[in-house]
Amino acid sequence: MPSDPRKLPQVLYIADSDESRALVRRLLADQYVVLEAANPLDGLQLAEETHPNLILLDHNLPHITGNEAATRLKKMLPQTPIVIVSADTSPGAKERALAAGAAGFIPKPIGGDFVQLVEEYLRGKVDELKNAEEYLREYQQELAEKIEDKIRQLTNTVERNKYLLQQNQKMFAMLERRHKLLETAARVGQMVTSILDLNELLRHTVNIICGEFDFYYSGIFLISDDNQWAVLRAGYATAGRRMLDTHYRLPVDDKSMIGRAILTQQAQIALDVAGEESRFKNPFLPDTRSEMALPLTVNSVSLGAVTVQSDKLNAFNEEDVTSLQAMADQIAIAINNAKLMRELRAGKRRIAADEDLRSHRHRHRRSHPLGGEQSRADSGERQPRARGRALFDRAALAVG
Repeated sequence: MPSDPRKLPQVLYIADSDESRALVRRLLADQYVVLEAANPLDGLQLAEETHPNLILLDHNLPHITGNEAATRLKKMLPQTPIVIVSADTSPGAKERALAAGAAGFIPKPIGGDFVQLVEEYLRGKVDELKNAEEYLREYQQELAEKIEDKIRQLTNTVERNKYLLQQNQKMFAMLERRHKLLETAARVGQMVTSILDLNELLRHTVNIICGEFDFYYSGIFLISDDNQWAVLRAGYATAGRRMLDTHYRLPVDDKSMIGRAILTQQAQIALDVAGEESRFKNPFLPDTRSEMALPLTVNSVSLGAVTVQSDKLNAFNEEDVTSLQAMADQIAIAINNAKLMRELRAGKRRIAADEDLRSHRHRHRRSHPLGGEQSRADSGERQPRARGRALFDRAALAVG
């Protein structure tokens, strides 16, 4: 045995089994420098870096077979003998290995002649391949089928990754939209609750909804005094103004989304209005493709409903309902406050008028005493003043 290990032949063994590598190392360590790789990719790199004198390839390798690795190694190191070590003893196994570029084939389990066979292959032994063209065609066909399978797998992986990317983009877009909806709903709520004039509040609200959310149309309906009609009180843009000019209103029944929203106090959604037979077809809004009707309620009392319409199909989802309904609830509170403020002002005006009337009558009584008729006049003036005071107290209590 040479004293200098650098003068020993190098044998590279590529196998994923620790036991197999340990066995080969024990058998060859006295006469050779044994290099090892646990997978074919590391083995290819190690072979390129070290240029061993012999390469032993386990046939059953992860990712690629020993035959495929032999083909790549043969192209990389054409002068290096490659030997397949395999437990596959089926007919044609050896021939396919030789057709792949191997110089020899050692069957498993490794026997007592293993060291002798390694020495023979190092000295230039090459196993004979009969009917080489036939086995070469079979091997090439096998490679072609594996390549096609890899391409299919790669294509499926690419398509799967593309699908996952699209789903992630949709999720991020949905989260971004939800964030914007919640942020805008909060901003709308802050703005509308600071407006106490009812007409100004309603006009401002529909403009904010369409401007902030980029909707095709928005309108606000309030219930009439007799609770029979939903009367349009504010509408967006030209279509809204035209409907207001015609005193547009809808019956409070289940034949329209506005009517159902008021009756059920629940949001109504039509993602494709063409398929909603029960939806009222509004001639003023021909481009509507999706619609949502949101109830306006305060303390379980219906005040009306707000309609939100889009010129896109499937424009709304459950997240939109949650966000927009939160905004509608704030709008309802603002509307209720504005109505109570209007009643409060009306009560103040009534009380002031009654006070003026009482003062005028008092001055008149002092200059023209009326005797018994005066007490009846005093009694008559107390009634409207009492009604005004009651109205004032009720509105002030509600606002407070």
